[in-house]
Amino acid sequence: MLSLSSRARAALLAGALFTLVADASHAQEVPTNESVVQMLTGKFPKDLMLLKIRNSPPGVDLSPEGLVYPTSRKVHQDLLKAMMSATDDAPRASEAPKC
Repeated sequence: MLSLSSRARAALLAGALFTLVADASHAQEVPTNESVVQMLTGKFPKDLMLLKIRNSPPGVDLSPEGLVYPTSRKVHQDLLKAMMSATDDAPRASEAPKC
């Protein structure tokens, strides 16, 4: 079985992250409660998950019912805070755009 060195794994992860967030001209996947849990169970590094959440449009369900799933799947508190911050930083529908 072929084993990757730490440097090769880091390069692959960096390339994958670049592919996820670099091209803003294409439709950007919006992180959801489910996709955050999928990244966690897929052993995606926490710092890259935080970067993905912070650099994506908000799409998580922060209702009490919505937070039960990621909490029950042991999503780290830092990730939950980033999910909440991403939503807090989003423009509100009632806010007029600034010209």
